[in-house]
Amino acid sequence: MEVKVPLFLKTLEMQGFKTFVDRTRLDFGPGITCIVGPNGSGKSNIVDAIAWVLGEQSARVLRGAHMEDVIFAGSEKRRPVGLAEVTLTLDNGDGGLPLDFPEVAVTRRLTRSGESEYKINKTPCRLRDIQELFLDTGAGKEKFAIIGQGKLEEILTAHPEERRAFLEEVAGISRYRWRKEQVLKKLAETEGNLMRLRDILQELRSQLDPLEEEAKRARKYLKLLQALQLVELIQQAAELRDLAAQRDESSRRKELWSQKLAGLYREEERITAALEGKGGEVDEALARKHSLERELQEMTARLEQSRGEQRLLQEKLTTLVGRLEEYTREIASLEEEYAALSGEQERTRQRLEDIGREEGDLQGEISRLEGTIRELEVQKDREVEGIARLRQELRRLEEGMAALRDERARLDERRSLEQRDVGSRENELKELECRHQRLEAQRAAWRQELKALEAGLEALETEKHSLAGEVAWCEGELRGLRHRIRAGEERRHKALAHLEVLRQAQGERGAFGEGVKAVLAAAEEGRLKAGIIGVVAEKIAVPAGLERALDVALGAAAQNILVRTARDAEEAIKFLKETRRGRATFLPLEWLTGRPLPVMFRWILQEDGVLGVASDLVQYAPDLQPAVQYLLGQTIMVRELKKALTLAPRLKNPLRLVTLDGDLIHPQGPITGGSSHKRRGIFWQAAEIRRWEQELEEVEAELTSLRQEEKEKASALEESQRRLARVEREIDGLGGKIHLLMQKLSDGEEECRSLEEKIKSKRRELDGLALWTREAAEREKTLEDRFTALDARQKELQGELDSRQEELARVEETLRQHQQELAGTRSRWETLRVTARELEAHLTSLVRRLESLARRAEELQVRREEDRRAGRSLEERQQDLEKTVGELSGACARLAALLREQEEAVRKAQEEQARLLARREEVSRQLRSLASKLQREEISLARLEAALEHGYRELTALYGRNWQDRVARPRPHLIKRAGEAKARLKAEIEKLGEVNPGVIHEYERVCRRYRELGTEVADLEGGRDTLQRALQEIDAFMAQKLETTLQAVQEAFASVFSELFGGGSAELVLTGEDNILQAGVEIMARPPGKKLQHLGLLSGGEKALTALAFIFALLKVRPRAFCIFDEIDTALDDANVSRFARLLRSFADHTQFIVVSHRQGTMEAADVLYGVTMEEEGVSRLVSVRMEQISA
Repeated sequence: MEVKVPLFLKTLEMQGFKTFVDRTRLDFGPGITCIVGPNGSGKSNIVDAIAWVLGEQSARVLRGAHMEDVIFAGSEKRRPVGLAEVTLTLDNGDGGLPLDFPEVAVTRRLTRSGESEYKINKTPCRLRDIQELFLDTGAGKEKFAIIGQGKLEEILTAHPEERRAFLEEVAGISRYRWRKEQVLKKLAETEGNLMRLRDILQELRSQLDPLEEEAKRARKYLKLLQALQLVELIQQAAELRDLAAQRDESSRRKELWSQKLAGLYREEERITAALEGKGGEVDEALARKHSLERELQEMTARLEQSRGEQRLLQEKLTTLVGRLEEYTREIASLEEEYAALSGEQERTRQRLEDIGREEGDLQGEISRLEGTIRELEVQKDREVEGIARLRQELRRLEEGMAALRDERARLDERRSLEQRDVGSRENELKELECRHQRLEAQRAAWRQELKALEAGLEALETEKHSLAGEVAWCEGELRGLRHRIRAGEERRHKALAHLEVLRQAQGERGAFGEGVKAVLAAAEEGRLKAGIIGVVAEKIAVPAGLERALDVALGAAAQNILVRTARDAEEAIKFLKETRRGRATFLPLEWLTGRPLPVMFRWILQEDGVLGVASDLVQYAPDLQPAVQYLLGQTIMVRELKKALTLAPRLKNPLRLVTLDGDLIHPQGPITGGSSHKRRGIFWQAAEIRRWEQELEEVEAELTSLRQEEKEKASALEESQRRLARVEREIDGLGGKIHLLMQKLSDGEEECRSLEEKIKSKRRELDGLALWTREAAEREKTLEDRFTALDARQKELQGELDSRQEELARVEETLRQHQQELAGTRSRWETLRVTARELEAHLTSLVRRLESLARRAEELQVRREEDRRAGRSLEERQQDLEKTVGELSGACARLAALLREQEEAVRKAQEEQARLLARREEVSRQLRSLASKLQREEISLARLEAALEHGYRELTALYGRNWQDRVARPRPHLIKRAGEAKARLKAEIEKLGEVNPGVIHEYERVCRRYRELGTEVADLEGGRDTLQRALQEIDAFMAQKLETTLQAVQEAFASVFSELFGGGSAELVLTGEDNILQAGVEIMARPPGKKLQHLGLLSGGEKALTALAFIFALLKVRPRAFCIFDEIDTALDDANVSRFARLLRSFADHTQFIVVSHRQGTMEAADVLYGVTMEEEGVSRLVSVRMEQISA
């Protein structure tokens, strides 16, 4: 059944690629295209160009060290180029590619800077797009789409698992294997994400319970805070009423100053109106003055123009007079030349009439001579024909006599040779008998050597078994190490997940209040210019183990903000009020005083179990000492609660005792403790980050050690594998030698039989020589008689030929004399004709010159008359201009007098305008003084209104837009006792201790985050199960396809092998794993007359043919769109080249072949031939190759 090729190559265009520096185009058609040329001409560069444009990324495969080596590097005559570009066009008429185009052009471009560009139909794309486009189409860069010079050797020496890849491509599962790799990659990513998310969930779960407890306290705190704000609102509303009264008084004073200011403004407006009227008069006078100035300038310009025109007219009149005199002289000269030319014209006509008469006489003489020559030529042709007949008959006689002489010479030569050959053949017979004896001795030596090689092979097999065990042990050790590395990676991912959660919480400052976060963010962004130093918790370093105790000792004070001055604190509080971002506590360093441990209580530091004063146990910057001692200077750190309870009765407030477990004891006061839920504070968070960072460092160190050990084990495994490979190569080498010896023994036996046959043949040849000698003597006598008869006939014909040749010589001499006479006559006639033509041309020239002179004379007469009329006109114009110049001079004098009068009027108007301006300046000064007083009053009023508005805005920001309604409600009892209520509410808030209102938001955020991550984990687990099912389906499909393909390739391989070898058999054997997707493929072959054996035991030629059979079997099962062979027939002899060419021809119906070859048999099978040459050193070009040249 004919298989239809889905698409094939149409064209290949190269420019700057390797040796193809100029743009080169190759057109391909169906069938076989053969590329020929001498070694080093660049044939294989065409194959490299196709591989490169299809996406080849290995510079080594392209026979280079770096990818930039594909760009033309220059030669002695050519400079290097900057880029290489290759375009491959494929026919997609049958839709073999998933693109809606009849043709698909793939382009790849590379510059020396390393920039690479890919295009499909001139549209930029990625390398991956090209690879996916050709995947499993039979047109990609597949393992047997391009068979290079070393590809056959690669097939022969490949591992069995590597050969399986060829079957996978034939089965069309490359796309599925690629998808499987993608699924495995996604599955690994999913597992990693699940592990990370589970660690994060665990960490979030441990944070929820303590956050919930803190959120309850924060909600109670906010309720009390609302009541306190209501009391403060009532007090602040009373202050605002006082400000409103002050504002009304300031508004009255402002109105009085405004009335006085209005009167001054009216007077200023009157003066300004008068100034505007006077300004109009000044402007009008100035305009009249400017008008007179312009009119005077225009009149002066017209006067100068008229005077210039007078000078120009005078120059024109002078020029006209000179030109009239020149015309008169030229007319006289033309009349003299006309008379001379008329005489020469008459003499030329007389000479032409004489030449005409002489030409007629010469034509009559020529006609007579031509008739005589024709008669002589007819006579000459008759003589030449007769001589030719005689010479032809003489040649036939000479050929017959030469044949007789040659035959007689051959008989003599053969007789001499046969006589010498008898002795030679007798010597050869003796030599053959000696060779037969030596060969028998050599065969005995080969048998001994074969036994020794078989013993060596057995020893190597033992060593191979030992090394294989060593390799297996190393692989087991390496697997164990890699398992430990994976466990370490899991620990590393867990540590990173914990650090991510903790650092995120630390970065977001989730444990801080809303106001604290707002102030810190504004300071970092530059929106708050106050001297913010930072938060207490971030400015002290806590030793390991003290974090829980410091969290309890500081409480909410850990969130206090350190500032330089009280003014800085005021600006920050103002910022919080304006932005309504909550509250914060500030510690101004300028007025803080440390609270050290009193001297009377220093004895406690000597007690067992006492760690010291908290301010001495932490680290901080020296300038922060007042703040740290203020907060922690009277807090004692104790190891255990029991010891703290023992010491407490001996102490007094405000000292405090804090244990490492977080118990807080106020001497003669409350005791706080317990551990139902661990409260995780700011310092605990920092400690956890340090702990997980230390854990991460330890894991990283362990992984580094394990990877180093893995590297050493891998190196040892590689060394063992190299030794095993060396032993296997030695085994293969010994196998080859054994096979070679067996082949030699077989060949020796064949040679012995051949020698015996040759000995018998030589004896038969000696008997035949005697019989031939007798027959040769009889043939020699017959040849002598025939030669004598032919010699007599030759002499008779030679006499007749001499007579004819004498007559022919006489006729030729007469003919020559008449032809010379005719040539002389014709020469004289031609000379006369040339002279006549020259005279006629001269006569015509004279006529044209006479006509030209007449026309020039008429033209000069006309011009002279025109110039005379122009001169009269110019004289009239000059008189008119003299009159105009006089009139313009008088007008200019009158305009100058008017201009002087107008300048005086302008000066008077400007003096009046200056007086009005001085009066307006005095009124303006009074206005400024009064406006200054009004402005000060307005500023005072604005300050009061601003303070009032700020108060209203502050109350609105703190208590909402309906704060006035809350104040308006009758609360007489609360208003009277507002101070007492405020003190009671503050006491209750103090009793709660330090509270972080932001913990409510943090608790809600962590809950929301916990729920979201739980949903993500469920989604990822579902996706993982889906990927695992998809992986199983892909494996099952690939195994079924590969098994079916293996059976088909088995049958095709056996058939093609038998066709190439003329018999024999071959098969493919699976090795290794039971799973066909991991198994290897071995090639077993049995050439005709031999036993079935491994591919490595075959001879070089048999290996090459077997590899070709394997490739063609793959093509037979799944035809490629195209296949490229680069000199793969080099190792074949002529007989096998013919078989290869026939096989190539039979596959050409459904596969397009492009073959690079030197072999004539391959060339003869081609449909199209391209020749590659290198006429210029280092530069390849295509040339046409003629088929007859190939055949020769």
